[in-house]
Amino acid sequence: MVQHLTRNKRDPESRTISFTVVLMSFLAIMSFLNYSHPPATGRVYINENTWIVQGYNNLNKALQDRSFGFLEGGTVEYNLTCTRPAVLDLWLLSCNTSEAKEYARLTASQLDWDCNALRGLMARDPDNSYCKRDKIKYNESHPNRFHIRRQMKDSRFYTFFLLQCPSHQSKNQSNRRIGCRSELTLLNPDGEHLSSDEIPLPWIFVVLNIMWSTMATLWLINWVKYHRFSNNLHKFITVVPICKIVLVFVVMVRWHQLSKDGIESKPMQTLRYFLESVEDAMLFMAMMVISEGWGVVRYQVRHFRWTVLAAMFVVFAGSRMCVHWVHNYFLAFAVCCVVFVMYRALKWCSYNMEVLRRRQAKTFNYIRRLNLEYKTEITLHDQIHKKFELYNNFRMVSAAFSMLYAIVVTLGTFLSEFTWVQVLTFEVPELLVYLAIGIIFRLQDFGKYDNVEMISHQENYAAVVLPEVLQTGKRLRLMLGHYDQDNKDESKQDRTRSPQRFLQSYLSALAL
Repeated sequence: MVQHLTRNKRDPESRTISFTVVLMSFLAIMSFLNYSHPPATGRVYINENTWIVQGYNNLNKALQDRSFGFLEGGTVEYNLTCTRPAVLDLWLLSCNTSEAKEYARLTASQLDWDCNALRGLMARDPDNSYCKRDKIKYNESHPNRFHIRRQMKDSRFYTFFLLQCPSHQSKNQSNRRIGCRSELTLLNPDGEHLSSDEIPLPWIFVVLNIMWSTMATLWLINWVKYHRFSNNLHKFITVVPICKIVLVFVVMVRWHQLSKDGIESKPMQTLRYFLESVEDAMLFMAMMVISEGWGVVRYQVRHFRWTVLAAMFVVFAGSRMCVHWVHNYFLAFAVCCVVFVMYRALKWCSYNMEVLRRRQAKTFNYIRRLNLEYKTEITLHDQIHKKFELYNNFRMVSAAFSMLYAIVVTLGTFLSEFTWVQVLTFEVPELLVYLAIGIIFRLQDFGKYDNVEMISHQENYAAVVLPEVLQTGKRLRLMLGHYDQDNKDESKQDRTRSPQRFLQSYLSALAL
């Protein structure tokens, strides 16, 4: 049923191995370059280069990379340590989503108005919505340290800003620029460092890890049971879920670590980005290899097709890593790769299905022309129809996944405050597509498809069904039978004509 691959001088496996080595080297270089960046932080936001300018008002950019969801009873703590003592008028602003967008657009004159309103010198601007403000007090024993701690009384998402107002005591100081180190710690009740929309994630990934491990175990058990029917396509498919299991385990450990101490280690973050890029690229490349028909419809994949697969793998994995480490603009390259990959997968599936239809028609005409009759329950039609069903089901899975992936990417931009929902919208479709591929291309007892026998109602006639020798590269030898010279009833004409009919059947079989 599933054809076994043969090696030749241009073995696609060797090209794949060489390509993998090059890719791993590229990703390792990217990881090394990224390792020189400032340390990543979780829900404890540390900035070693916070600059305070005395005598001027200033609104620093947001102190965290995303809004934080508090539960009732959560706390926020901010510490600022400067290189030298200073008289500063600092305020910690707690803004919701709409207030944060408005405050980020304030001009210098509007900041002056706001600072004067905080000191009670003028009324607040009624046209502006104001964030919650808390005065940051300095430590009397350490004049260069400032501290504030506040308990949140409501369950909302907040973004924090550091507002510096000009102090009258510092306007005439000559050295106005001061370097400081800031540390913002966000906590939910019971010492939980995760935002309210992230709290379910550690246990979600525990469940995902169990599900992926169960699927991989069932696949390996099936592989051991029917190992003699496997080929290199099944080995290639096996690599993909293994990468996914490692990725899910790393992400699970990461979320548990963030929940416990709020600090994200740099090696863990680098490993996660590396595995995410490779695993996503492997998923789409596996779908392209399957749709190509390798190991099912044909024994070999053309060199040009392997080149396309290698190029798409490098571009897609590289663009995904650049999204994490360079800029989000590279997401456009990743989306283009996904569109191209899914288009090629659907096109190649349709092409292979058309090849199987033509092969089925040739087989039917061949058997009808020679008036053959099957001796076995399994026919050549059953062989081809089984392969046709595989690719028909896989094409529907690819089409459904393409539409679902586009919907998920679109919805992801609107779920910034529902992180656990956003994660599930990406993880569940990927889990389902792996499950579908595993069910469709699982190993079975294909031995019944390997033995198809036919008989002819004509005497002195033999029909031989041979594999596609032009694709296997094997040298096949045809052995003709001997005729019994003692059989006096057989005419000379029949003895001469029988080998010709035998060769005619042989050549007709090659056309299949």
